[in-house]
Amino acid sequence: MPENGADNRSNGARGIKRCWWRVRSAYHLQAGAPWRLSLLTEPFHMSVWEITTSLIDKAAMLVVADDDESDFERSKELAKRFDLGGVPLHWAVRPKLGVFVDKRSRKPKPRADISPFKPGALVLSEEANQALGDFLARFGQLLEVDVEGQTEYYYNVTSLIPCLDRARSKIQPFGFVETAVLNEAAVPTTPAVFKDPAIPTSIYVNDAAKASLEERIVESGLTGMGFRRVGD
Repeated sequence: MPENGADNRSNGARGIKRCWWRVRSAYHLQAGAPWRLSLLTEPFHMSVWEITTSLIDKAAMLVVADDDESDFERSKELAKRFDLGGVPLHWAVRPKLGVFVDKRSRKPKPRADISPFKPGALVLSEEANQALGDFLARFGQLLEVDVEGQTEYYYNVTSLIPCLDRARSKIQPFGFVETAVLNEAAVPTTPAVFKDPAIPTSIYVNDAAKASLEERIVESGLTGMGFRRVGD
């Protein structure tokens, strides 16, 4: 029959394995000292995801309706309306957007509930705003835009979390981040939708925010939003 001390150690080991944290035990022998139990914990690993327009090749893209690419100064002024840097935007007049028409395509692409517009920006239909708006508004602005006579909502993310790991990321000499590696430890575990100040063309979410958005998307049957794990 095992001694009581051995029973206690066995029960303790079984209890440790049942912990939410994964625990490994190791005995370290020190000169002139008795055996000691050392517990090494490994914290839960969180992923960061980039929001993507899942139907970018199948759904119609939106463009600024009154943009004239041949007029550089006007295009530059219009671009300021949709600043992607995370600053709050204020419009006296709702900007007008239109559906991009590819003249090479015989059949126009259908609209999605979350439309591709600019990298780092989303446009939500009325249905998408009803389903996602209260959650997304915690991390940015939902601004009304006129899409061919219909009211839709431009999502401007204003929550900024500096988390770019510059030592491991691939960054061009002029500052463009070609391949981003993020420091996940800098991102909160509570729901977060955010941008890194160095990458204004990407919208990120953590696991908790992704789960909340996916639940609402499934419940409402929305189309157009996807997620890509950063680093994959």
